[in-house]
Amino acid sequence: MGKKSQANQRGAVLLLFMVVLIAIASIFVSSLMGKKAAEVTQNKIDHDYKVLRKAKQALLSYAVDYSLPIHAGGFSNMGILPCPDLNTNSSSGAQDSPCGNLHTNSAGFLPWKTLGIDSLRDSSGECLWYVVSGDYKTGPKARMRNEDSNGSLKVQDENGLLYHGPNPDDRPIALIITPGGILQGQSHLPDCQGNSNEVNYLESGGSVHHATGASFNYTTDHADTADKIWTYVYGTASSRLDNSNFNDKMVWITKNEYWAAVKAQGDLKATDPTSAINILTKDIAQCLTDYANHGSNIDSSTGELRRWLPSPAPIALNDYRTDAEYTDQAGRNIGRLPRYIDDSQAVANIGGGDADLFAQDPITMAKCAFTSEQQALWQNWKDHFFYVVSQDYMINASPSVNLLSRCGPDDPDDESGACITVNSIKNAAVVFYADSVTNGQSRNAPNTIPPDSDEKNTLDNYLETGDIDNDYSLSAGDFAYCIRVNFGNFPPKKLIAEPCNDNDE
Repeated sequence: MGKKSQANQRGAVLLLFMVVLIAIASIFVSSLMGKKAAEVTQNKIDHDYKVLRKAKQALLSYAVDYSLPIHAGGFSNMGILPCPDLNTNSSSGAQDSPCGNLHTNSAGFLPWKTLGIDSLRDSSGECLWYVVSGDYKTGPKARMRNEDSNGSLKVQDENGLLYHGPNPDDRPIALIITPGGILQGQSHLPDCQGNSNEVNYLESGGSVHHATGASFNYTTDHADTADKIWTYVYGTASSRLDNSNFNDKMVWITKNEYWAAVKAQGDLKATDPTSAINILTKDIAQCLTDYANHGSNIDSSTGELRRWLPSPAPIALNDYRTDAEYTDQAGRNIGRLPRYIDDSQAVANIGGGDADLFAQDPITMAKCAFTSEQQALWQNWKDHFFYVVSQDYMINASPSVNLLSRCGPDDPDDESGACITVNSIKNAAVVFYADSVTNGQSRNAPNTIPPDSDEKNTLDNYLETGDIDNDYSLSAGDFAYCIRVNFGNFPPKKLIAEPCNDNDE
């Protein structure tokens, strides 16, 4: 073989070696770049969820802080969340309240100034978005807000699958969202100066067809309509990584974790005699007792003791959030605690008092003059109070000077159900506070669009009663004050209110 041929072979081998070396280097560089890109992507994801968690904790802290009566508004603000920053009335970063109509959801930028935190940005430099359910926002303030108030937000992926449970009480009460970079069709203004138009920042602003074939549009589906459920699309993990159609990330606040934080402050611990809810229950029972013991609650022609108690309100109401619904109903002996006693006063006219039980003369019915804080607490938890009156003490019951024969030890009608008993002790009446739901109970309200079923119209969803018209046994989840004949003086002429388990075995 000639020298020229050998040189050519060596050149070919060298060229082949260089090609292989370049290929290996390319693979290495590509792998390194891919690994670096993956690290960058993961760092962005980590950053986004870090700021989302920080915002969520700030919102929970805000709710806890405003659950304390030291704040202006006191218990009327218990469990409240701020309105979003809508860039309308306030400086950037502060909430704009009121936001929308009564009981409507609201969406905008996270009000970081109101929350007392730094301005939080996602990995694309965008300000965080925030959505709050209508019953939980600062203003207009809901007519009632308590741990049975469901969220009115839904989160699903692009295929229509929910990220949370299917039951109404699974719906989130608030969302925090990182909008990510600008996608096709979106328009972001710098430094959070947008007009709070969701279509410009969040996905699914146009028409996204779900597995059901339905379409989704912010303009029509997020109308400022009371109790309308808003749906948000949160792309699947794979579609978010694709980053072409879905790049939002979000976390949400559930009703249970929210109220667990609020209730931990202790004002709603019914079994604690120093808690606000315990004192309110006691004062309600004492108010009713003062009504029965009033000097004008007698038969004026004979002087016999009437000791009538006002009638309860119905259990099933058209709107459980509206105060006026809590009005007594003549002839009823079991129901919700009434605030307005129109029917009772039309017959009894005790002391010429007001038909508003909470506004009675503080001299003649001392415990009926509830403080503004107590009224605010009742307003938010009014659907949790129930009231039962024994037949012997209902309006128009036959009067008798001898209270021993009316739900007392000498009452011959005890077995007929004339008296309500608790742990086999006879009572003229009982005031119940129903605490959190227990196994088998559910308290959804029908006021949503689309509507949930009405589960508040069933007594068993509040009280573990058995046969409440005859005998009630105290169970976990309920708290009660009993109105009984006062045997401290003999013969007894008045009633007394005390915890139902006092002196009970």
